[in-house]
Amino acid sequence: MSWENMRLEEYKLIKSEIYHLTKIQISIVGLGISLISLVVGFSLRNYNNLLIFSTGIFIGLPILSTIILIIWYGAVEKMVRDGWYLTKIEESIKKEKEYPSAPIRYENWVRGENELNKKFNVTYKHLGIITLFLGFQICGLSFGIYRIWQEANYSILINRIILGASIIYFIFNFAGFLWRGIIIKNRYNF
Repeated sequence: MSWENMRLEEYKLIKSEIYHLTKIQISIVGLGISLISLVVGFSLRNYNNLLIFSTGIFIGLPILSTIILIIWYGAVEKMVRDGWYLTKIEESIKKEKEYPSAPIRYENWVRGENELNKKFNVTYKHLGIITLFLGFQICGLSFGIYRIWQEANYSILINRIILGASIIYFIFNFAGFLWRGIIIKNRYNF
């Protein structure tokens, strides 16, 4: 088997891996929304028990959405890294064979080598998923705060501690995902 054939086989293998990673990302988001619905449903079912309710909304919801985002972000980063590697394979074939445009050029086409010189930006789609799960956390915090103020004389200290920890957790969570997204975008120029 020649080096060129090995490179093309590697290209096909990585391309199929990207396809499967896309399906995995969709599954992770769907499963995540289902699990969050269960946590919210359980918390609302125990609406009158303030301790169970606030624990589910302030602790269960943020931790679950963070775990889902971390797993999803891992699949996204792997997909972006694979796409970046495929662009390198495409560029080397183009350079070695002196093609004006490589016969396999999809990844470079997505990154701006196309007729319109348009770079297809998926950043907003990724930000949409991140915003969805961080939005679940914000809604949980808002609803939980409302519920605590409704019952102001009942176990205030415990609920304020849980609320304070949840707000600090959310701020660090938001900053962490923002920082990680910037690193990925800069590393792979995507």
